[in-house]
Amino acid sequence: IIAAAIAGLYVTKRITRPVEQMKEGALQFAKGNLKARLAVPYTRELSQLAVTMNQMAQNLDEKIEAFKNRSMELEAVHASMQEGVIAIDQDEKIITINDAAAKVFDLSAPQLKNRYILEVARNIEFQKFIEKALATHKPFDDNIVITRDNDLILNIHSTALYDSLKNRMGTLIIFYDITRMKKLETMHKDFASNVSHELKTPLTTIKGFVETLQGMSPSNSVKDRENFLKIIEQNVNRMIDLINDLLSLSRLERKEGTNIQFENQDMETLILAAVNTCHTIIDKKNITINLDCPKDLMVMLDPILMEQAIANLLDNAVKYSGKAGQVDITVSKKDEAIEIVIKDQGRGINREHQSRIFNRFYRVDRARSRQQGGTGLGLAIVKHIIQYHNGKIEVKSQRYKGSSFIISIPV
Repeated sequence: IIAAAIAGLYVTKRITRPVEQMKEGALQFAKGNLKARLAVPYTRELSQLAVTMNQMAQNLDEKIEAFKNRSMELEAVHASMQEGVIAIDQDEKIITINDAAAKVFDLSAPQLKNRYILEVARNIEFQKFIEKALATHKPFDDNIVITRDNDLILNIHSTALYDSLKNRMGTLIIFYDITRMKKLETMHKDFASNVSHELKTPLTTIKGFVETLQGMSPSNSVKDRENFLKIIEQNVNRMIDLINDLLSLSRLERKEGTNIQFENQDMETLILAAVNTCHTIIDKKNITINLDCPKDLMVMLDPILMEQAIANLLDNAVKYSGKAGQVDITVSKKDEAIEIVIKDQGRGINREHQSRIFNRFYRVDRARSRQQGGTGLGLAIVKHIIQYHNGKIEVKSQRYKGSSFIISIPV
């Protein structure tokens, strides 16, 4: 009897121990430890069960890992998108939002998740868009303006969200920042309008005087004819100057961002060449040019373009100076830059105009500018030349106290 009891106990232990071990392993699986593995018992039935459960755990672990990797990839794509993306549910609560969209609301993405969209979107146009997006199953888009210090223009596109059972679960909204594009459109329209106007004015004048000449009788004096022809010539030259400036501006804009080849140039020689370019108007108005430039100051730059920039500024300084006036040109080295200052004693520029004078066709005094023969593109060309050299230009001026244009070129 005792022997039978011992044998029975042995057999029972042999059966229950693997079961207990499998139970412990199954508990590890239940806790999420899918790396754990069950010991394979000697009995065929239990060994098959252990092998099957180990294989199941391995397959499940691989699928979960693949899902995590896929989620991380999608999150990386979501976060790096330039377009703003928001998913909201039927209750107008934010399901997910990326950083680009969060910036529109001046908050971070984690701060916005699970909040109601109307709680953070205070823009009336945007709120109306959300209401329409949730009320329809069809995609649609609209442009809205987010008012702030620098207004933001957004193109917003909405698409209905559905779950795996094709039940509506919310709306996906994508933001496209079109502020720059709209500004460029406005600039192009303004540019076309300005060019048309600037060409139309002299063409109208030419047409008028040509018709006058055609209608003149032989009895009219030769002097009258010569005066009319002189006016026609002036307006033709004005159109030629405008077209040349437009071509210069176009070439400069194409050069920006390209590989730049500069030459080591003596600054005094370059500035004297610019002064010589303007000698006709300088002599006509009897303007004194004072140049203060260190000897043998060499700078890496494009000599043709820089000479044009200085000549444009000098031409402006002379035009708006009184007769027998004075223009000072000072060149100095400051830290890691060369500074060129062109100072006149002219009429000066009011503060409200100073930030805009480098814009194309912007004139402080249109009537006076046309009288002086300007195209309205000279300072825009100067700005592009300085930007081409990775430099900057600024103006300091007071009304009736003259102006100083300051160029800074890195060396």
